[in-house]
Amino acid sequence: MTGKRRLVLWVLGVIGVSTFLLYMVRDLGLQKREAPSGLKALPDVEAEGLSLARTVGGVEWRMTSRSAVKAGGTIKAKGLTVLKGPQGSPSGKLEAEEGSYDEDLNSVELKELWGVWTLGGRRYELSGDRGVYSFQEDVWHFDGGVQVRRDRMSARGDRGTVEGSRRVVLEGNVELLMEVR
Repeated sequence: MTGKRRLVLWVLGVIGVSTFLLYMVRDLGLQKREAPSGLKALPDVEAEGLSLARTVGGVEWRMTSRSAVKAGGTIKAKGLTVLKGPQGSPSGKLEAEEGSYDEDLNSVELKELWGVWTLGGRRYELSGDRGVYSFQEDVWHFDGGVQVRRDRMSARGDRGTVEGSRRVVLEGNVELLMEVR
């Protein structure tokens, strides 16, 4: 091979590699480009019949739903059931038409909820418009109206809390109904 031929091949090789690298760098930069307007971001995962279990502070939690969409750190679900406690004998069970689990905030939100909860060895029925559970505090926060029933007693308030398995607090326009025999 002559010197001129080697030089031409070397220059063509450099141009080829440079072109390849240029297109590769451009393609890798696609993540930084914005989606054209009108396009919706796709969720990470969509599932039907989702079941999720985890242990928090030594307490078992199970969540099931008809369908769920996970986008980022949030799971939004339809037909949601949340169980607290060991399988077969949970201390709490709440159901909701829709809800979400936020991994970043470590919380569960339920809308239009109903269910049963055991406090101090006694079983209570709960219902409400919206409930948010904080795993760190071990507290359910209810707003938009909440009702608690047991035997022949019913209490309702604009908002309330259920603190672990210890105490229920109702606030704002609290109404207590008791049947006396």
